[in-house]
Amino acid sequence: MRKEDVLQIVEDICPTELQESWDNCGVQVDAGPEEIDKVLVALEASPAVIREAEEKGAQLLLTHHPLLFHGLKKVTPDDPEGGMTLQLIRAGITQVACHTSFDKMLGGNNDDIGIRLGMENIRMLGEPDEICRRGELPKAVPFRAFIDSAAEALHLDRKFLHACGDPDRLVKSAAWCTGAGAEFVGFAADKGCDLFITGDFKYHDAQAALYKGICVLDAGHFGTEQIFTSNMAGKLRERVSEKELTVLESEVDLNPFLC
Repeated sequence: MRKEDVLQIVEDICPTELQESWDNCGVQVDAGPEEIDKVLVALEASPAVIREAEEKGAQLLLTHHPLLFHGLKKVTPDDPEGGMTLQLIRAGITQVACHTSFDKMLGGNNDDIGIRLGMENIRMLGEPDEICRRGELPKAVPFRAFIDSAAEALHLDRKFLHACGDPDRLVKSAAWCTGAGAEFVGFAADKGCDLFITGDFKYHDAQAALYKGICVLDAGHFGTEQIFTSNMAGKLRERVSEKELTVLESEVDLNPFLC
C-alpha cells in the first residue's frame, strides 16, 4: 500500500487541524519506503518500540505522543530525541503522531476512556472543541469503590492510582481528561461534577481540588492514554483489509514507574 494513502487514512481518522496550537502532530520522521505493508501502533516512540517495529517488519510507526516537540539543535546518539530519530532513519521507518488531535476527536481517547469507565451520556465538558468530557455513572457509588473499578477497567495495578477526596463520598457525575489535565479540575467542580479523572496530578493541584470539594482520581499519564494503541489500531483495521495493510499493536510496556 502506498505510504501516502496510509497517511491520508490516518489524517481522515484523526485530522491534524484538531491539534492544540502548541502541539506537533503529523509526520515526525519520514524515513520509510513509499510502499508499506505493516504499521506498528504504540503510545509513543522509544528505543525498544523502534526495535520492535524493525523486528516485526513495520515500515511505519504510528504513535500518540510526538517524538519531536521542539526544534532539534543537534541530532546525536546521546540526545534522546536525536538518538531515536537516527534509529528510525537507519531502520527505514516513518514515524507519525496523533496527539491532542486524537484526545479531542469523537471516538478518541476521551470518549474511549469514558466508555471503559462505564460512563453514560458522554458529552463535552464545555466548548465543542475542548478535550475534556463529562458523563454520569449509572448509579452513585462510594469513591473508593469507583477507584477499584477504574483500576480493573483500565487494566492497571491499583498501586498506580492515586486519589484525593473523601473515599466514602458518593460519586456519580464525573469529568475527565486523559493524559495531563489538572488545569481543568476547577472548571469540572464549577460544572457540578463530583469527580475528576486525569493523570499527572501534583500536590498543589490536589490541594486546590480539596478546596473546591471535588474528588480526583489520578490514574496516571500512561494509565489514561495506553488505550490509544488498541483504539487507533481498531480504527485503522476498519478502513483497510489485512491483505492491504497489517496493523500491529506494540507489546512493549512503556510504563516508566515501578510503583
